[in-house]
Amino acid sequence: MPASPSAPRKRHWRKRLFALHRWVGVYLGVPLFVVCSSGALAVLGHEWDWLADPARRVERSEVRWDAVGRTLERELSHLTFTAVDAPVEPGHPVVAFGASPRGQLQHVLLDPETGEVRARRSVLTVQVYLRQFHKTFVAPYGLYLVTLLGFALLVSALTGIVVHRRFWRHLLRLRVGQGVRVLVADAHRTLGAWSFLLAVIVAVTGVWYFAEALARDTADASVEPEPPTLDAARLAALGPAPEPLPMGALVEAATRAMPDLDVRRVLPPQEANDPVRVDGRTGALLVRARASRVYLDPYSGEVMGTQRAEDLGLLARWSDTADPLHFGDFGGLASKLVWLVLGILLSIAVLAGPALAELRRRQRTKRATGARVRFLRPAVLVSAGVSMLGLIAAVVASAFGYSGTLIRGQPPATAAAGPLSVGPWRVVVGEHREPDDARGALIVRPLGDGRASWADASIVDADGEAHAIEHGRTWLASEDARTLRIETHDGVRHEAPLSFAPAEVGEARTALREAALDEPALEPPTYVLIFIFALLLFELAGVLFWLWLAWRASSRGGDSPGREAASPEPAPELVESMP
Repeated sequence: MPASPSAPRKRHWRKRLFALHRWVGVYLGVPLFVVCSSGALAVLGHEWDWLADPARRVERSEVRWDAVGRTLERELSHLTFTAVDAPVEPGHPVVAFGASPRGQLQHVLLDPETGEVRARRSVLTVQVYLRQFHKTFVAPYGLYLVTLLGFALLVSALTGIVVHRRFWRHLLRLRVGQGVRVLVADAHRTLGAWSFLLAVIVAVTGVWYFAEALARDTADASVEPEPPTLDAARLAALGPAPEPLPMGALVEAATRAMPDLDVRRVLPPQEANDPVRVDGRTGALLVRARASRVYLDPYSGEVMGTQRAEDLGLLARWSDTADPLHFGDFGGLASKLVWLVLGILLSIAVLAGPALAELRRRQRTKRATGARVRFLRPAVLVSAGVSMLGLIAAVVASAFGYSGTLIRGQPPATAAAGPLSVGPWRVVVGEHREPDDARGALIVRPLGDGRASWADASIVDADGEAHAIEHGRTWLASEDARTLRIETHDGVRHEAPLSFAPAEVGEARTALREAALDEPALEPPTYVLIFIFALLLFELAGVLFWLWLAWRASSRGGDSPGREAASPEPAPELVESMP
C-alpha cells in the first residue's frame, strides 16, 4: 500500500517538535535541574526545620488564641508582628512573624495551648531560604528568571510526551549493565513519564506566577480584592494611642461571623487605618489557607468585611489554588512526600535530557563522518558554567547581602534623640548607620501603651525638606535632621526639635533602652548555615555529574567495554520515537 500523502508532513511536524524538545533540554536543562531540585526540597521546608530544631517540636497542636495573644501583647510588646500562624502540621508550634525595633525579621515559636515562648529565631530558616532560593535564586529580578523557566519546562513536558510515543511502555523500563547510553535514555524517558503530570502542574503555576508578578510590577494590578480600611473620622475619635482588643476576642468575633472558619492565620494591622485580618479554611477544596477571611475593626471587633473561597471569581479562585498545587501541601504531609519523590524524579529526568542530546549528536556525527566527537558544544558548556556561577552567587548573596539588613536588621545605634514630647506622643529617634555611610536609618519609636496612631510623620532637614517616615524609619544623617513633624488624623500638626547625642552617652543610652533599640540581633541557627552550604554542594554535584555524563557520552559514546566495534547505527530503543 502506498504511503499516505500526509505521512511526510506528519514526520516533518514531529521532527520540529523533537528539535524544540532537544533544544530546551540542551540549553536550559541545567538551570531547570536547579529549579526543580530546589523546589522538591522546598516542599518539606517546614519539616526540615522541625527535624533540626527541638524548639519546633511540641506535643499539642490545638491553638488557644487567647493564650497566644496574651504572650505577644505582654511579653513581646516591643516587637511588631505581621502575622501569627497556626501549626502547619500536628506537632509544630504556633509561629509569629515579627520585627524588632531595629527591623530584624524573626520568628517567635509558641506553644499552641499555653502560649509559652519556646524560642525566638532569626527569619533565616531552612524553609524561608529554600523558598527564596527556589523562587528567586536570591537575586534581583530572580523571580522573573525562575518563572520564565516555567515556560521552558512546559514546552519540554508537552513536546516530550508527544515525540516519545507510547510512553507507557517505559514506565517500568530502566536497564542497567548495558552502558551509559541505554541507562541515560531509559532514565530520561521513564522518570519523565512518571513525573509528567507534576511537570505540567508546576510549569503552569510557574507561568501564572510570572503573569502575576508582571501585572503587579507594571500595572500595580492584583486579583486580591482591596481590603476595607478605617476612615479618618473613626481614627480621630479613637485618640492618639488606642488599645486594640485582645487577639482571642478578635478570633472569636471572626468565628462568630464565619462559623465554619478553621482559623489558620491572624494578621495584625500594619498601618493605623488597617483592619485585623483573620484567615482560614472553610469547605472549599484545593485553596490556600488565606482564601477565606474576615476583616475586623481592631478596636471594637466589628466585622468590616468577609470573603469566602466558595464565592471567589474564577481568576481569584485560581490564584488561591496555584500555591497548593505548586507545593503539594493540599493533602498534608502525605501529598508533600509524593511531590518530593516526583520532584526528585523530574530533576533526574531533566538532567538526563541534555546528556542524551549530546549522545545523539555524537552518534549522528559518527554516522556522517566516521569521526568521534571529543568535546561538548561551547553553548552547552556556557549553560553549565552560568548555572554554577549562579549557584555560587546565590550563596554569596545569602551570606553577605541577603543576610544583611533583612536578616540582621539595621546596624547598632550610633546616636539617639529623646524621649521627645510631640503633641500627645512620647517618642525616641535612633540613628543606625555603618561607620563609612554618609547617612543612616532614623528609626522613630513611640513609647507608652497602645498603638500610636497618626496620619503622617516626617523629619525635616536643614534645608526645610521633609523626609517621610515609612514603616517607622527614614534615611537621613542625624546631623542633617532638625525637626520631627507628626500630623494627627484631624489635621493638627505637631513638631519637636531634634538634638542627637552619641549612643554611648548616658541619656541617649537610656532612651535607646527604653525604646528597645539596643536589642542585639538574633544569629541564624548553625543548622541553617550548614543546610545552605549542603544545598550548594548538592546542586553543584548535580551540575558536575551532568558535565561528566555528557563528556563521557560525547567522548566515549557511553558504551561498555566490547561494544565499540558494534554497528555505529543508534540502538533502536534510542530512536524509536525520533522522526
